[in-house]
Amino acid sequence: MTLRFFMLFGIISAVLLIVCIVRSSMSKRPISKPVTGLLLCVLVVVVGNIFIAVTASEKLAYVGYMLYLTGTDVMFYFFAHFCCEYCEISFKKTWSQYFIMSIVILDFFSVIVNPMFHHVFVLEKIEVTDGLYYSLVSNAFHYVHLAINYILALFCFAIILKSAIKSSHLVASKYWMIIILFVIVAIWESYYIFSKEPIDSSVIGYTIMAIIIYYYAVQYSPFRLRDRMLSEVMVKLEDGIVFYNIDDKCTYVNDSALDILGEEEENKEMFGNALLGIINDEGYIREDEYECSRIYTGSGIEKYLTLSWHRMYDNQQKHIGSYISIHDRTLEEHKMKEQIYKSTHDNLTGIYNMEFFCTQVRRRLEDNPDREYTMVVSDICEFKLVNDVFGHDAGDSILIQIADFLRKYCIEDDVYGRLSNDRFALLMPTSDYSDKKFLDLTVVDPPKVMGNEHHPIYIQMGVYMNVDKDLSAYQMIDRAFMALHSIKGDMAQKLAYYNDDIRNSTIWQQSICASLKDAITAGDIVPYLQAQIDSQGKMRGAEVLVRWNHKTEGFLPPGKFIPVLEEQGLIIQVDKFMWRSACEILRRWTDKGDYNTYLSVNISPRDFYFVDLLETFSSLIKEYDLHPSRLRLEITESAVMADKNSRFRVMKKLRESGFILEMDDFGSGYSSLNMLKEMPIDVLKLDMVFLRESENMARSRDIIESMVSLAHKLDLSVINEGVETQEQVEFLKTIGTEMFQGYYYCRPLSVDEFELKYDM
Repeated sequence: MTLRFFMLFGIISAVLLIVCIVRSSMSKRPISKPVTGLLLCVLVVVVGNIFIAVTASEKLAYVGYMLYLTGTDVMFYFFAHFCCEYCEISFKKTWSQYFIMSIVILDFFSVIVNPMFHHVFVLEKIEVTDGLYYSLVSNAFHYVHLAINYILALFCFAIILKSAIKSSHLVASKYWMIIILFVIVAIWESYYIFSKEPIDSSVIGYTIMAIIIYYYAVQYSPFRLRDRMLSEVMVKLEDGIVFYNIDDKCTYVNDSALDILGEEEENKEMFGNALLGIINDEGYIREDEYECSRIYTGSGIEKYLTLSWHRMYDNQQKHIGSYISIHDRTLEEHKMKEQIYKSTHDNLTGIYNMEFFCTQVRRRLEDNPDREYTMVVSDICEFKLVNDVFGHDAGDSILIQIADFLRKYCIEDDVYGRLSNDRFALLMPTSDYSDKKFLDLTVVDPPKVMGNEHHPIYIQMGVYMNVDKDLSAYQMIDRAFMALHSIKGDMAQKLAYYNDDIRNSTIWQQSICASLKDAITAGDIVPYLQAQIDSQGKMRGAEVLVRWNHKTEGFLPPGKFIPVLEEQGLIIQVDKFMWRSACEILRRWTDKGDYNTYLSVNISPRDFYFVDLLETFSSLIKEYDLHPSRLRLEITESAVMADKNSRFRVMKKLRESGFILEMDDFGSGYSSLNMLKEMPIDVLKLDMVFLRESENMARSRDIIESMVSLAHKLDLSVINEGVETQEQVEFLKTIGTEMFQGYYYCRPLSVDEFELKYDM
């Protein structure tokens, strides 16, 4: 090789390397940094060889060789760095980096100090074909330099070869190209060393290899790999893809498109043309993009599809074809319909839920403005008890029976649904309404849940005839339920019709409930006391009774407002107020020196659910510094029956704390002698219903005498309440009654009247 050619090639190489360095430094790929470093080092080597080739000065030639040797040292470091990054092997802050860096630095300084010791090389001036050339003469440390370079070269070669062997043939080409060039350059360099050629032409190989590395690492795009990956993705893509050429002929259909529509491979061309026909029928075949939704019924199946049409263009915006993507929305549509169904229908019965029922009611009324409609609602009597006794499966079966009845008897113009729990509603044309139709539903048979016996379930209904269409559906339902509540608890009544009296009664009840808190604060609700007298005629205590002196309606009888408060759960506020009032009265009497008179307060069934009775009464006794025995607690047998075991536990704790417990109204309801045996009480209060006029007074007297005798045998005190006549008193004394309460002795009095009467 002539010096002139070598110099020319060196200049061209330097220019190409500079271009590659600039472009590599601008790349955002992580591997561009070691590539840029490698290119810079090769540029240094090339520049050094240019100096050697063009200079006639030994000093410049010496500089050229120094650049050449130090450049190759650093070049192999960056080459090792590149190989690790290219093959995805950790290099930074590893032992490999530190080892390679150490030996490169040592050899680098060995070359740097060569001008002082000449231990690496010296120069020899020789004649070549077209001029003078300073050839390198190796000394001992030059061979060390070569050994280091070969070791680093083998390290890099091993990394690239391992990756090439392990990689897919679609990826391995980028490794094999570098390996082939690597081997060529290694042979070329070895030839220069062992042939003793004066000019090191292997630098040409370095340049070519550096540029090829730059291309594969920074610029190369693996077309075969990309095409293969795109092919794999296209085959496995869930959406269907159909390609067309510029003549709109089907050229490719992926498997998903065939699977979506149940077509065979051999029919793909016909299938592709059919899809194109759908777009063409809409007149959008000339558009660049178009999307439409269709229900496909080919091949005996029904599919909900979204078809997207796209035209494709090359870089010069020339039309090269088109494709249609097919998204199968069938599952999404079914799920959406299922969600809509679940949001509008009751899960158990499958009929409308309350919200959607009301929506449909409003729609039906708006669509038929000239037609009269009637709202009917239903409620199962004591349905909670049905679930408790027979189980929820039996209860669910009853609800399903009612829904089936509605499906069977309702016509197209009817709207029906389940509002909540055991409540149903129906809107129907008034002209189609008849009592008989609904009386058939007022008694249903649940499944045989106990032996072979059927237990009839009673249903009551409220009817709002000729609904006011200006009202909301919820208000119509409320009015029908107002009618139903007017017969609640009366099993003989199955149907009730809404009228203004019912509405006024409901409004009054709502007014009473709304004004309760203010009434307590204002002192309109007050305690009254009814004395309890012993057999000697002495007052021993009194029962605390609630009275309401209403600001507008005057004195309200307890039987009018207490049931309303109990139904709405507000009786708890009244009870708590009465308990505290009783403690205040007892405290005042105690301060006056009365330590014996007691007061009895009532505990409602709801108090057991929502009040910690032991904590409440214990706190009151402590707050007012009273003995627990002076605040007696009256509990009705009906309050205990609902949850006997848990309420017995509460009652036992109250007795253990010193409170005296009374069972109120024993004998007036469904009294159980077995319950009397188990109930933790101290006093039995007998209602005088037995001594009122009847056809067989002798039998009535025998019953009450037996009850008093039984109470004594159970070590219970007895209070007879409702005593009204002298005859009743004399009889009760003869059978051993200790205490009396009733109008014969004293009507309920205000606290002031009571204290005046009994000199408290």
